[in-house]
Amino acid sequence: MFSAALASMGTLFGQGFVTGAAGFMDNGIAYGESSYFGTARSMALGNALTSVGGDQGSIPINPAGAAVAPYSQASVTAGASISSVNAAYAPAYGDAYGNGVRSNAAGFVLPSVGATMRLNMGSTGLKGMTFSILYGTERQYLSRIGASGSQSAPYMTSMCGAFAYAATADGLDPNLPYETRYNGAYDWGEVAAYGGNLIGYSERLGKFIPSTQNEDGETVSGTKLDQAYSRNSSGKKDDIIFNMAFQIGDNVYLGMTLGVPMVRYRDERSISEMSVGSPIPVTFEGEETTSFKRADYSSVLSTRMTGIYGKFGIIWRAGDVFRFGAAIKTPTRFNVNETYTLMAASSYNNGKYFSDSPSYPDEFNYVFTSPFEFNVGASMVLGKAGLVSVDYELMDYHTMRYSTGTAGYFDATNNTIRNFCGVSHMLRVGAELRLNTYVSARVGYNLLTNPEKYYEYGNGEKIYASDWDGTPLSGGSARYVPGLVKHTASVGLGYSSPGSFFADLAVRATFDPTRNFGLYIDYDRAVSSPDVRFRRTLWDVVATIGWRF
Repeated sequence: MFSAALASMGTLFGQGFVTGAAGFMDNGIAYGESSYFGTARSMALGNALTSVGGDQGSIPINPAGAAVAPYSQASVTAGASISSVNAAYAPAYGDAYGNGVRSNAAGFVLPSVGATMRLNMGSTGLKGMTFSILYGTERQYLSRIGASGSQSAPYMTSMCGAFAYAATADGLDPNLPYETRYNGAYDWGEVAAYGGNLIGYSERLGKFIPSTQNEDGETVSGTKLDQAYSRNSSGKKDDIIFNMAFQIGDNVYLGMTLGVPMVRYRDERSISEMSVGSPIPVTFEGEETTSFKRADYSSVLSTRMTGIYGKFGIIWRAGDVFRFGAAIKTPTRFNVNETYTLMAASSYNNGKYFSDSPSYPDEFNYVFTSPFEFNVGASMVLGKAGLVSVDYELMDYHTMRYSTGTAGYFDATNNTIRNFCGVSHMLRVGAELRLNTYVSARVGYNLLTNPEKYYEYGNGEKIYASDWDGTPLSGGSARYVPGLVKHTASVGLGYSSPGSFFADLAVRATFDPTRNFGLYIDYDRAVSSPDVRFRRTLWDVVATIGWRF
């Protein structure tokens, strides 16, 4: 079964490749996060619009915002996103990193298309109702990472070595036909590595031997391996919003939203290693000896998700200057369909032996429930001169869950979430200054904390989600992983004509925290696996045109 492959692969590749329980936790954080786009105006203001309303970009943040505008409106927002990732390779954790490699990727984005219809009701009580329908991108999954470096004997590990260690430890049957990986009894990665001749079984030694070592399982003196890692991620999280909002008297606005989010995500990862030093002898079936040349291992994960949620909000005008707002969003229930494919291949110097494992895609369906969210805000409206607004949003990742038709299947994943996930905090700040009758300038800033935790025992030992084997945690305390803070800054301009037409432009830069991961498990306890350190910057440029009527 597909998820069995993911769960077992987590024991081999950890955060750097395909992950198990900790990987589902990471995916849940990525899928659950609300990194709003909105319109160019809302994006330029840092989406700090919980208490402001009026703009169509405020509706996903606070449903009550649709009732603030005393008119109907329609708008279209479009633009582009550019991801820039700097990554560097170290031969082992703690070693010096090499020169960073920058990888860029770009994609079109359609943050908001929609219309609101205002119905004026009366002079007192219920003064107006607004109906809205919006479609747009809430988050862009865009990233390209590339890193490479070299390993050299005698202090050398390899991807093939990690597979051999894992296959031996798991008791992989060397007589297993490749197709029987479907029975779920063994790690798919290990079976693929064996089918692709990245590893071979030694009857004499009674264990699996990597192609990067000789048949005695020894590292060859003078051996050198060039290694390369790549990861390409693409996709987006779109949202269809059906909104109804009400103006009660002159000071109170209420709103409710039914949202239908849709996630389309594709993740491609690969590790390659090539012998560039002394030849590494390899013997096939006890007959002909050749030498190792190259090994490749890759995976492709395609995810499609459709969900549903409700959101409710209120805005209160405390006079002409101050406004306060709050909104609550129910957990989103996603139906998830995933297709997963992996492949291993190897080649040898005499050209006679080349092997690749058949690439069998498999499909898996399950349910993911995203976190509960709550946001509050306050703003100061300075007449026609502009405004200043501040928002706070909380996302409780401790409550997210996975489930499927098989009872207990996601117990390990959900236990990991309970022990290693907490809450995420977002601060949003925005300001607008009217430069003249028609033109406004805007700035915004966001700070987002990460909900990941680690467990620290009294003796100082630390356990992270990717290392946890399910053993009950006691005698210590859970703490948030430090340094995982995301910063976002935005600027923009807006034009409002004397008539109904308006246009806005915004530029936003998101600075992700620096992260690192091992390419594979530290199977040789004397030498850790290679480490990759990376940081992504995401640029968004969008423009909005619209009409009020």
